[in-house]
Amino acid sequence: MNKERRSTLRKLAEEIDSIYSSICIIRRKEEMTLDNVPENLQNSDRCQNLEENVDDLNTACETLQDVSELLQSVIDRR
Repeated sequence: MNKERRSTLRKLAEEIDSIYSSICIIRRKEEMTLDNVPENLQNSDRCQNLEENVDDLNTACETLQDVSELLQSVIDRR
């Protein structure tokens, strides 16, 4: 891989890492909200939506982490 493409991939990897961090922060806030749902509302639609949000955001974080690792492998390969 030439220097220019490797540099472009480094920049993209940095952007992905930034997006990953932002999504994980939002996921933690959703988890905190979910943890503080009163017991009498734990079976509500809102609570179910929070649980789905946490699950989906967790999947997004894991996927972005995988993408970041793959890009780093490509960048490091000579």
